This record gives sequence, structure tokens and C-alpha cells, in this order.
Amino acid sequence: MSFETEQDGETLAHRFFDAISAGDSALVSSLATTGCVIWHNYDGLDKPFSQMVPKLAAFREALAEFVYAERDYMSLPDGALALHTLHGVRPDGIGVDVTVAVRLRCIDGRIHRIEEYVNPAALAPLTGPEKDTSQS
Repeated sequence: MSFETEQDGETLAHRFFDAISAGDSALVSSLATTGCVIWHNYDGLDKPFSQMVPKLAAFREALAEFVYAERDYMSLPDGALALHTLHGVRPDGIGVDVTVAVRLRCIDGRIHRIEEYVNPAALAPLTGPEKDTSQS
């Protein structure tokens, strides 16, 4: 599948990650096909993306700030490659930056497969208090 213009994949990537940042689950879901799957490098499993949408919304809501920064998105013939830094600020004010690479594969202008490459240990500080190991 190819897009009508060279920018379509990049535009879709921006819309998708903007919607996640805004907590707009309806828009996130509308940009993906019904059977969209997500794969993560750390577990190697395909999972239904529809099951991830509520988790993304809850993750977003749990943070004081959540943005995709330092975006470098490029269109590909069948989707896009998205390189960015997920910047989050926890309710306790601690900021965390996580480098993420995402390959979006599309059919008929909608995402049907998401391949996310991220270090899961780098995500951990976003979900809970950091432990002070200097006292050990």
C-alpha cells in the first residue's frame, strides 16, 4: 500500500502521537484498523492494539505532563518511522525522558501494525517512585 503523497505517513504519525499526548482515545482508535496489533521488542508478542488504547489513556492520565518531543518522523511507502523522546512528568514533579522508535505499518491510510522499540527499564520511572539506592 502506498500513500497518495510522500508526506502522508509522516502526517499520520504526527496525528497518532498527538492524539495519544492529548489523551484522545477516540482519535487514537480511529487512526488504527480494527485488527491492528502492537509488538514490543522486549516481549516479541503481537497484542491487539484495541486492548492498549485504555492502558495508554490511563498511563497518560497518571502523569502531570506527557509529550512526544524531539520528533523525527519519516514517511515510508507503507507507513512511517517515528523516532522521538517520550517526555513525562510524574505527579511528584520528577521528569523522565525515554527514547522510543516506532514503525507504523498502514493499510488504506490507517495503522494496522505498530512495532515499538523501547527499553522497558527506562519506562519504569514513569510509573512509580524512583528508589534511592545510594543508601544501600
